[in-house]
Amino acid sequence: MSSVGLDEVAAITAQQKEESMHLWRRDWSRAELIKRVGTLSQLGGITRFENCDGKAKGITALRVRTAAGLEYAVLPEKGLDVFEAAYLGRSLSWHSPAGVVHPAYYDSRNFEWLKTFAGGMVTTCGSATAGPPFEDQGEEFGLHRAISNTPAEHVNWFEEWNGNDLLLTIKGNVRESGVFSPNLVTHRTIQTSLDARSFCLTDRVGNEGSVDAPLMRIYHYNFGFPLLTDRGRIYCPSRQVNARTEFAAHHTGSWKEFEGPQRGI
Repeated sequence: MSSVGLDEVAAITAQQKEESMHLWRRDWSRAELIKRVGTLSQLGGITRFENCDGKAKGITALRVRTAAGLEYAVLPEKGLDVFEAAYLGRSLSWHSPAGVVHPAYYDSRNFEWLKTFAGGMVTTCGSATAGPPFEDQGEEFGLHRAISNTPAEHVNWFEEWNGNDLLLTIKGNVRESGVFSPNLVTHRTIQTSLDARSFCLTDRVGNEGSVDAPLMRIYHYNFGFPLLTDRGRIYCPSRQVNARTEFAAHHTGSWKEFEGPQRGI
């Protein structure tokens, strides 16, 4: 009986990926797929759109589609956050009643952030501060700060073959800066592949200012119906669950279960 080391497993996995991608219950090479389509947009890819109505007017969207059924939209004017997402035509994320709102309508005071909160798959909060409004040394900080209402710079998107794997990549920088304020730059990459059912979001935050700056970051994942129902459950290897609030303390026995819609919670 022979054994295979981790390095050998990685090499075998890489070789299999080099040879084919798995779609529609069989493996395909790059050449086999290209023979069967006029252009790869027939199967998936990245398409740029622009909103032209209401408070969303002027916001662009990079819609990513994979041949495996995953679809999501990245919004460059909203900090390269991921808005709508669906799998096999079924929505994965909650959309707020505010909808997608252009950063021109953003107000940094108190809880005004909620009026520009679209929900969606991923909303970024931070970066110098995140959380409820507060005051520090005479300066007021509103809810979750402005990164999700900050247009990204140097935005690029690519559809590139890596062997027989077609990578779908979006990159850009989100700068939070001001005179006598922190100068933090988030270098964001969002990547998937043609045969994938998931995507990878990678952030690298750099301080380009001359002084130390705090860093607080919340990734607001807004999963919604029909992914979430009262039959939904969370599966994770938790050894212990601790309540963060008094309300949560009364529900620790059902922490992994989802309830139906309830007002005010």
